[in-house]
Amino acid sequence: VTVTLTVATVPVTTTDGSGYYRFRVETEEPISVTADLPAGYFRTTPGAIFTDNVLGLTQTINFGYAPTTSTFGVIYGTVFYDANHDGSQGLGEGGLAGVPITSTEAATPSVTTGPFGGYTLHYASSGSTTVYETNPAFYVSTTPDAVVATVVTGTAGSSPVDFGDFMGVKITGQVFDDVNVNGANDDGGTGVAGA
Repeated sequence: VTVTLTVATVPVTTTDGSGYYRFRVETEEPISVTADLPAGYFRTTPGAIFTDNVLGLTQTINFGYAPTTSTFGVIYGTVFYDANHDGSQGLGEGGLAGVPITSTEAATPSVTTGPFGGYTLHYASSGSTTVYETNPAFYVSTTPDAVVATVVTGTAGSSPVDFGDFMGVKITGQVFDDVNVNGANDDGGTGVAGA
């Protein structure tokens, strides 16, 4: 399997006979590691991992696959720190570990994200499901917290189902027609669209 790293002495490698790979990195910066999808398999984990490279620290980044003849299906994804609030994970936007992910139809209905923010839900049969993220304390979503997904046995279905979050506050409110001019929507004033 071809594995690619954004920065490395040699940025592309191939797994050995036991599925292992390794890179030597000599810079400290955000990186991504991506593994190709071999023929006859589907992913059971995210195919790209974003993290920060720290000199002197060895990181183990694994990728999971299952044969397309499998009688189960999966939905996988990543919960990530969305620094630029665009809803997509990029360099410098690492995963968030320990975030609860639930889906009532999954074999194990509740899982938590791993060290790089990845999760996998296992399903015994095909069908529609909803995947829910519970935001970590003090985090606000940049993506929906509930996503309807399709499970198909022998595949990763509609994966990846990713969730973006940032640490901060969300401010919400309503612009309304203040009929009695008291600053409160207490007289049934209607909302003002397009404001």
